Amino acid sequence: MSAATQSNPFDRLRLALPAAGLAATVAVGAAQAANVNLPLTLTVGQVIYGHVNTAARPNDYSGLNNSFMSMVVTVGGATGTGGTEAFRIGEAALKTAGSTMTDAFDSFAGIRVNGTFFQQPGTQVDLTTTGAGAFVNTTQVAIGDIGTRLDYFMDGASPTLRVLASFTNTGNSDQTVEVLYGGALGSDDDTQIEDTSSGDADFQQADRWLISSDGGDGPDPVLTLVRYGEGTVQAASDTLAVPGTDSGNDSVDYFTDVWSLDLGVGETQSLMWFVQFSPDVATAQGGTGVFDDLEDLDGAGLLAAVGGGKIDTANIVNWAPTEVPVPGVLPLLGIGLFGMGVYRRRRV
Repeated sequence: MSAATQSNPFDRLRLALPAAGLAATVAVGAAQAANVNLPLTLTVGQVIYGHVNTAARPNDYSGLNNSFMSMVVTVGGATGTGGTEAFRIGEAALKTAGSTMTDAFDSFAGIRVNGTFFQQPGTQVDLTTTGAGAFVNTTQVAIGDIGTRLDYFMDGASPTLRVLASFTNTGNSDQTVEVLYGGALGSDDDTQIEDTSSGDADFQQADRWLISSDGGDGPDPVLTLVRYGEGTVQAASDTLAVPGTDSGNDSVDYFTDVWSLDLGVGETQSLMWFVQFSPDVATAQGGTGVFDDLEDLDGAGLLAAVGGGKIDTANIVNWAPTEVPVPGVLPLLGIGLFGMGVYRRRRV
C-alpha cells in the first residue's frame, strides 16, 4: 500500500505543538490548524476521544492512532476477527455531571477497503479546531487503484462523532469497492441493542440506526450507531457483526457493516456515518431525530466544514436531501378533468 500526499487547506494555519502524543481540550474560538503527532487524545465538549486521562500522554492503543484494529471480517468465506494496524479511535469516554463514563470504544471507526485496512501514512494528522468542534483529517492513501481518505469531525455542541470516508477510482477501468466499517465497542459481554430505527430491538438491514448499550443504562456510554439516512440512498449490503450477537468470533461487542460501491473512472464516492454518545437509553432515543436526512444534519450543525459553512455532500451516497412529496395520481387527474371542463365551457 502506497501513500499519496495531497495539498490541503491546513497549510495556511500552522501552530507549533509538542512532538510527543497530544492531549488537547478543544474550546470554542477562532480556527486553529496544526500538524499533530500520533497518538492523539481530544476532549471536545462532553466526549474524550482517545485516552480517558487527558492529563496523560495517550498510549499507542488508546489514542487516535495507527494501532491494532480488530474487526469482524470474512476470509475465504469464513467469518472471524481480523486484526492489524489501522487508523482508528482506540477509546472514548463521555463526561457527565457526576462522573465520566468510560470504555465506549475498544478500537472503533476504522475502515477496510478491498481487504486492506486504511492507515494514515507517517505519524501525523491535520487537526483543526473551530467554534464548531474539531476536525481530524488524514492524507489520501492509494489502496490499489482506490484513493482513500478517512476523516473525523467531533462536534462541539453535542456528543457526536462524524466519520467521513472518501474513495476515488484512480485506475483506467471501472471498479467495485468493498468497504468494511466499524470495530469493537467497549461494552463486552453485556452488549445489547436497545432500539432501532424500525422501532424494536431486533436489528435488520433496513435499520438506519441502532442504539447499543452495556446492559442498559451504564456503566459504559450508550451509543447510537448511525448507518445511513432516509430516502433513495446507498445502504449497507451486509452486516458481519451486530452488537449483542456472536458473529463467529466469540464476542458480542462488535459492529461491522459492509458497503459495496461501483466507481467509474475518476469517480469519487463518500460514505458518512455518525456515533452519538449518551448517558442513558432515553437520552439516546431522544436524539435520533437529527439523523433523518441532510437537512436535519445541517440544522444540527453536523455537516460543519473546516473552512466554515458545510461540507460538500454531492458525493455522499448514503445520505440524501429531504424528499419533496410528489402529488398523487388522483389529484393530478382531478386537475386534468377540471381543465377539460373549463375548456368545454369556453367552447359552448
